[in-house]
Amino acid sequence: MLPTLAGAQYREIAKFAQVGLGTIGPVLKDLTQRGYLQKAKTPAGALVRRKELLNEWVTNYPVRQNGMQVLRDAAAVYKVDIDAIAAKVRQEFAAKEKAKLTKRPTAKAAPTKMKKTA
Repeated sequence: MLPTLAGAQYREIAKFAQVGLGTIGPVLKDLTQRGYLQKAKTPAGALVRRKELLNEWVTNYPVRQNGMQVLRDAAAVYKVDIDAIAAKVRQEFAAKEKAKLTKRPTAKAAPTKMKKTA
């Protein structure tokens, strides 16, 4: 969690995240079950494996109008280098495109007739 939210009440977290209060409990439970949130002395716990969580979130989050800003905001919160992630994504897309091009069938030449020998 953000240092300012560590130990915060659910109401504060919901206000900061701009979500309904009923969202916070299930989300924190899910993060705990998946190993991203460890129990700590604070009610909110301690967020771990931040980079992995951010990568998962970016991959699975639905496209929004200003997706790049969402990514920048999340990267700032979790202290992740989005330039490195962007480079990796570009690399993967380039590899997929290259694979598509190499899989395309080439035009086959017409079979040649063999002459019969006596």
